[in-house]
Amino acid sequence: MAIDPRPAVVRRTRAPKKKALLIGITYTDSKTQKVLNLPHNDVKQLRQFLTAFYGYSDQDIAILLDKPGEMQPTASNIRQQAAKLVAGAAPGDHFFFFYAGHSVQVPELSTEEHTELDGLDEVMVPSDGLTTNDKLTRKSCLVDNELKRLLVNPLPEGCTMMAVLDTCHSASLLDLDHDQCNGRWSCGMGGQMLSFHNAHQHRGSPPLQSTKAGVRPSVSRKLEFMQDSVFAGHRTTSIPQHRACARLKHTGANMPGNIAIRRCESPLTDPSHMALVTCLSACKDDQITCENVNDKTGGSFTERLLNILRRDPHPRLEDLMKKIYVSIHGMLLDAQTIQQLNNCQDPQMSSETKMDMKAYLQTL
Repeated sequence: MAIDPRPAVVRRTRAPKKKALLIGITYTDSKTQKVLNLPHNDVKQLRQFLTAFYGYSDQDIAILLDKPGEMQPTASNIRQQAAKLVAGAAPGDHFFFFYAGHSVQVPELSTEEHTELDGLDEVMVPSDGLTTNDKLTRKSCLVDNELKRLLVNPLPEGCTMMAVLDTCHSASLLDLDHDQCNGRWSCGMGGQMLSFHNAHQHRGSPPLQSTKAGVRPSVSRKLEFMQDSVFAGHRTTSIPQHRACARLKHTGANMPGNIAIRRCESPLTDPSHMALVTCLSACKDDQITCENVNDKTGGSFTERLLNILRRDPHPRLEDLMKKIYVSIHGMLLDAQTIQQLNNCQDPQMSSETKMDMKAYLQTL
């Protein structure tokens, strides 16, 4: 993510590049995955947004879609295009990675470096991915450790990358070191849940459908935005799930719903000494995401995000997180009963270095 202000990067020998890779998978030809409705439209809208608001050139945006005439989002093609995206990266370059589709979780292997305190790896499911068992899932899909090796590890210091992941189980899908401390927001219980319910009184909506595979379920009625003031200051006290954020402490006074402010003990790292990689995810690792095909104002996490950024393309990061959180929970509250909100969809921000959440977003 490019933020302002950003420390000066090391000297470069050419003009900086700005490149993007957008992947949208509906699984219409898959024999094992539930069909999704909105990923292709998400990619279309996002491509238009990148060129109109953030100065990307069409020739620098690669697209993978599972539709005729497009480069297919198979595991092989995703690996190839991810490597191509960051090939030859130099200080000053900026990269954007987007994925809308299915993701699942599998147990970590005993031979792996253990980066997940919950013992589960997050896995991106390509159009030809098979998830009937853990072994086949690992063989045919892309595990978070591999995604980090493909997209993040090749980046030299002075580069920036932003990722947006509209998929289930996505908070640490890129395996970034800081996935708990960047102003993490979460759906709480008790007083906070009651505030959600009282602020949004629409009733009679059908329940969301969930599946073991982590499908983004559809709902059947138009949803509306919540008011920002309902959620101001509410942050989670969940157990950390990643190594760099394992040393957390609670600070601040208790808030409604037994919510407290958390801070990572790791210091802010000077991003000029490493690539600055940031990921905005649709939900926590233990959650699924939702889509609403009938909502013309924003039926997916991606559409809701773009609605916010069209109004203000350069918000403070903490404001962006609050607004997308409010928007997504407004959608869920209008689609579910209060009893079904025990496991909400909570957008998250992760990064390789601790983020300054008061900095401004400069570009996706």
